[in-house]
Parts: sequence; structure tokens; C-alpha cells
Amino acid sequence: MSARNRCVITGLGLATPAGCNPESYWNTLSHGQPLFRVHDVFGTGDSGLPVSRVEEQGFEPGVSRRQAKKLDRFTLLAMAAVRGALRDARLSAAELSRETLGMVIGNSLGGWAFVEPMMYGLYSRGMESINSYVATAWFPAAAQGEVSIQLGIRGYSKTVSADRVSAGVAVIQAARCLEAGRLEAVLAGGAEAPLTPLVLNAYLQAGGGDGEPLGEGAAFLVMEKQAQARARGAREYAEVLGVGQAASLHESMRACLDAAGVAPAGVDAVLVAGPPSETEEQAALRELFGGRSSLRVTSPRTLYGDTVAASMAMDVASACLCLERQALLPSSAAWEEASAYHPFQPVVGTAWPARLRKVLVNGRDSEGRGVSILLGKPSRRSVRMTVSGGVDARA
Repeated sequence: MSARNRCVITGLGLATPAGCNPESYWNTLSHGQPLFRVHDVFGTGDSGLPVSRVEEQGFEPGVSRRQAKKLDRFTLLAMAAVRGALRDARLSAAELSRETLGMVIGNSLGGWAFVEPMMYGLYSRGMESINSYVATAWFPAAAQGEVSIQLGIRGYSKTVSADRVSAGVAVIQAARCLEAGRLEAVLAGGAEAPLTPLVLNAYLQAGGGDGEPLGEGAAFLVMEKQAQARARGAREYAEVLGVGQAASLHESMRACLDAAGVAPAGVDAVLVAGPPSETEEQAALRELFGGRSSLRVTSPRTLYGDTVAASMAMDVASACLCLERQALLPSSAAWEEASAYHPFQPVVGTAWPARLRKVLVNGRDSEGRGVSILLGKPSRRSVRMTVSGGVDARA
């Protein structure tokens, strides 16, 4: 990316089990305590399953009660996070041309919290139990449409469904738009609300939940050209130095670092993609970084679980805060005990102070495809950001 089109992250918006603004999110996760609560999702009166939920009063989507009744929970979470990101960036949609503000949202599961109760009624009472808003509330692009309408966004707008790397692909598409000069600012992130009986049952049947319970949440980033951000005096959380997409994590990490022109030795820390049992990622890290005992690895998501399409957005938000505060968020204590990320330094306990200049964020889907994003502490040194590789995604 040329100096004119350098990409920076200037706003973070969150609606997560750890908190719904950057300060509460950081403070909660920095203590290293898991956020799971046993919930009787299936309504059987059994002990239930460990999941992580967003506090009902903790997020504000900014819509009327009447409008909220027409929307699924994942859309409400997304709207709250988008509004939070714009506030944090001190950027109003009205400040930009409606055609130069865009949005790319990751969502894989759609709105089952809205549809599923009606399906029960369909089988017991018939079609009269089906709400007319089912079609617009369920499909994965619902959040994209509702946010666009509420904020009047007319620029490039897409929904990406690519499993656990959905939000990572969204960030890459946003970076491409900025690099091409197509947009001046982009809202990029992901939202998921999968805690319904049908989705949880499918998740368990597919082998999910083995060491990583399911969670819900939304996270969005304001990404914009650095020249514009500095002209308006915006805070810069991080520069997007490089991104990579490939058929494996090793290839995506290599493509990402090559695109950024950064050697493996220049990476200070990695937010890893997989649960402790993910041996493929461990092997990929050792192959790329060798025996670097100084490399710190962490997985804050082990404190709140698998948020599917929102996973990489929350990880990128975590990395931004780590760079800003010069400390690393910890993983759960159980993660260190079960992991084999040696000879690297697993970050556990509480937040670790660290000198951080470059942090790598990894994502991996269920087929093994990788997405990697390298973030850097903002500086005035010119860095060229290039997009590499390819992951199939349905937009």
C-alpha cells in the first residue's frame, strides 16, 4: 500500500461476553478468568452446557423496541458494535460521502434465534405462527442491510460467510477497497449469535465443544486511510502491515509476512487460531519461527470461546488493544496446560507487559484454510501493504 493509501484502524466497537466497549473488554480479559456459564440451552432441566453470552443490558443497538422485534440477535449485536466503532473513531457517517463509507461483515450462521422458535410453532399450529420478517431477519446479510439502512451507508457493502475466518476475510476485503482508493473508510468485522438448541446441537454433532465452548458476540473495526485519519486527528490503534490467505496456516502466515516485507524475527507475538489440540498450527509456528523462545503466543478467545464468524474480528480488536497498551492479553490457564506451543512463551494468568511492535493474528476454518493479519504499532515510516493468496468465500 502506498504512503497515500496506508491503512490504519481508528475505532473499535464491541458487543461481547467480555464487555461492550474497549475499556471493559480489556479489563475483563486482562484478569485471565474464563467467562463461561452453564446454560440449559435445550430446556431439559439438565445441567446444561458451558457457553458465553453477552449481557442483555450490556449492549445498545440504537433501534426502537418495535424495530428490534423484527431483527435477530446477531443483527442487534452487530448494530451495537458498529455504532460503538464509529463513536470510538469519533467518526460520523454524516462526515463522509455516503458513497465512500463501506462495510464488510462476517456472518456464517444467520439468525436462528429469530427463526427457530417459529419453526416449533409451524409444526404445532401451522403457517400462522410464522412472522413475516423471517426472511429478512434470518439470512446472513441481514446485519449488512439493517446497518446500511440505519446509517445511510451507500458504499461497497458485502457479507462474507467463510466459517471461522469470515471476519478475517472481511478485513482483507476492506483493505483492498482502501488500497484501491474505492472507499475512504470501511466498517469491517463480524457478528454471531449461535446459542440456540438447533445450532448448538449441530455444533456438537460436528465435533465442536471439545475444549472450546461456543460463544456469541460482535466486533467491528473502523479502517481508513492514514492520511485521512491524521488530517482529522484520529487515534490510530494499529497499522495493517500485511495480510495473507492460503490453503494452510503456514502458507497464510508466510504470505502475510512476505506482503508486509517483515521477517519472522520481526514478529513479537502471535494470537493463535486454534484450541490447544490444534497440532497443525503448532507445527506451522515451529516451521516458520523455528526455536524462538522469545516469541509470545496467546489465545484470549479461550476465555470466551468460539464465536465462529466473529472470532477474527475479536482477535484483531484484542491485538489492537495489546499494541496500544503494550501488554498481551492472556489465555486461560487450562490452555497452557493442554497446549504444546513450545519452545514459545504461552501468555497466561494476567496481562503481560511487553514491548510490542508487530503482532500477528491467525485464523483457521474447519477445512484447514488460513487467514493471517499482521498489525503494527503506528509509525510515520512508510509501509507497503499487499494482499496475497486466496480463500473461497461466499459473499
